[in-house]
Amino acid sequence: MSPIIIYLLLIFHLLIPPHPITADQSFISVLITQNGLDFVKNLFVTKTISTITPTPFNQIDRVVRIPVIGKVHVVVSDVTLYRLNVGLSQVIPSVLGVYIAGSDVSCDLSMKWHYYYGSPFFPIPISDTGTAAIKVNGMEMGITLGLDIRDGSMKLSNIQSNCHIDDISIDLDGGASWLYQGFLDAFKDEILSTVEKSITKTLNGEILKLENALQSLPKQISVDNVATLNVTFVNNPFLSDRSLGFEINGLFIENKTDTHSYINSVNVRDGLQPPVRCSDPSKMIGIALDEAVFKSAFALYYNVILQIVILYALFKQEEKNGSIRVMFYPA
Repeated sequence: MSPIIIYLLLIFHLLIPPHPITADQSFISVLITQNGLDFVKNLFVTKTISTITPTPFNQIDRVVRIPVIGKVHVVVSDVTLYRLNVGLSQVIPSVLGVYIAGSDVSCDLSMKWHYYYGSPFFPIPISDTGTAAIKVNGMEMGITLGLDIRDGSMKLSNIQSNCHIDDISIDLDGGASWLYQGFLDAFKDEILSTVEKSITKTLNGEILKLENALQSLPKQISVDNVATLNVTFVNNPFLSDRSLGFEINGLFIENKTDTHSYINSVNVRDGLQPPVRCSDPSKMIGIALDEAVFKSAFALYYNVILQIVILYALFKQEEKNGSIRVMFYPA
């Protein structure tokens, strides 16, 4: 290669730099359809059920007043929720957030009970021990999630979570039949409230885990020793009544500490309106790549290869002129 051509290439490379594109622009769009949201919802429900079951509850100690009999000291222990079944679940996206609901929920609990009764009319105290099965029907639970983009990461917020139980039934095993009504009146509401609070607490815990997982997602993915893919989230999420969309930067950047990508030209798009159009309702996800993604990779590797070619040509030219001597020494 002629020295003149080499120097012209070098001058061309130095005088015509690529245009910098900041990291707050988006070039890869992702749309999660209703099918995709249902798939994620099923995973979330399954994980929540596995976390809830089994769930132990604290011991309950009460003094129950039984008509005619008087006061009876009752202790409920080893209360455990061991089965939970969600009859119907759904995920509903909207401009306010994503609502995940479960209805027709039932669960089974087991427990041990013990009572002690003493009276001045009976010189010997009366006590008994047994087990009981608790059936919860007509439970409804739901959680509303907010989505936001902050500092290139997806921020998940728990707007509202709740759990409501219509009624429970308690079947005692052992003990005297006269104890049943008093026992039921004393512990029914407390057990119901305990189950509601426990499930709500578990839902909040699972959302916190999901939020931490989103926060831990990398903002850059290394491709090789030359390039890194910028995967920071940008713009606000797109929410409709049947889909969720978001955008990422998606450009290739140099392996440096900055977050600028370089391409020769680009048309910047504004906002999510929505990011991807998916006409097939059976698809779970749609992904659209702007041509700027390919241009950024081409420009980056083109610059690297051009530098190598120029340096190699200069080296060969200097070696040919005798300015560089390569010496080999035996090992």
